Amino acid sequence: MPRIKKEPRLMICTRHDHVMDICEAALKILKGNTKLTPEDKKILREQIREVKNHTRSAKLAGQAMEDRLRSYRGAIEELGFERAY
Repeated sequence: MPRIKKEPRLMICTRHDHVMDICEAALKILKGNTKLTPEDKKILREQIREVKNHTRSAKLAGQAMEDRLRSYRGAIEELGFERAY
């Protein structure tokens, strides 16, 4: 079985920011493309915007989850437990 390259740990919101950057780059490329029909461009633009909307929503949900986890960790540490590394 092939080994999977371990990626550096990133915050969830950082990954969402990368997806948003990719969408922006795709929109710029699409704008300058002369080989696609206007209808195809419209469809792709709508799909990219939908990805951006889902990504924005996922980022907000991820930030809320990270906030809850921080809160839980603080409460657990207040009980006297320590994090094992």
